[in-house]
Amino acid sequence: MTQHGATKWADVDPLAITHNTKLVKQLVGETTAVMAVVKADGYGHGAVPSARAAIAGGATWLAVSSVTEGIELRRAGRGDRRETGADALRP
Repeated sequence: MTQHGATKWADVDPLAITHNTKLVKQLVGETTAVMAVVKADGYGHGAVPSARAAIAGGATWLAVSSVTEGIELRRAGRGDRRETGADALRP
């Protein structure tokens, strides 16, 4: 069956990412590191805005799937080392 004109989208609210990251920090405790996974362009939601929102919520690490993705975050960042990463390595 062919679908014509089918449209898919996702509404992503950076404030919701920040809020949810804060909730995770409350659950695990302030001394526990939290890693936000922002690979694959933030799963299609934008790696840079997703990373910034997660960091604002208290994310300690960011996970990406390639050095190229880490470089993208580094270039978009404010020089904060938390804005880079590759796989599960702490920057």
